[in-house]
Amino acid sequence: MSNGGFDIGHWSIAAVPGNWEPVGGNAICQLSESLPQCSLVVLEEPIEDGLLLEQYVKKQLELMKEELGQVDAEAQQAVAVRNADEAIRLVLHRTGDDDEIIFQCQIYARSGKLVGVATLTVLQDQLPLVRQDLERIVGGLSFSAVSPGSTAQ
Repeated sequence: MSNGGFDIGHWSIAAVPGNWEPVGGNAICQLSESLPQCSLVVLEEPIEDGLLLEQYVKKQLELMKEELGQVDAEAQQAVAVRNADEAIRLVLHRTGDDDEIIFQCQIYARSGKLVGVATLTVLQDQLPLVRQDLERIVGGLSFSAVSPGSTAQ
């Protein structure tokens, strides 16, 4: 898959570097043996009526801290995601099983009553080696309650 894009659910990924491949039904991974392994996993679910995206992100962060223990989160930032009504970027750092620091960039996007989460994960010390790929992927994200390739009624 060289520089093409593809759709996963209501997410569209416009630019996928050539060394990234789909894995399962909701992820892409960097599979080159010469580069660190990293992944993008996406999911989506309906958002509760009246719940703001910022509140949703806060709830998700609380759940992560309960599940994973120590999670350091940088300040939430608004980010542009094509076709989304609003989007927030959250950067997390946590310690993995081997005491290595894991970097995660989570993009939360709302379109209508649907929220999507795209999570990029890589070991913190290997981030400089894949930063360009990650920025390219994030820059090409799109999220819409209307599935890619379909037409609104």
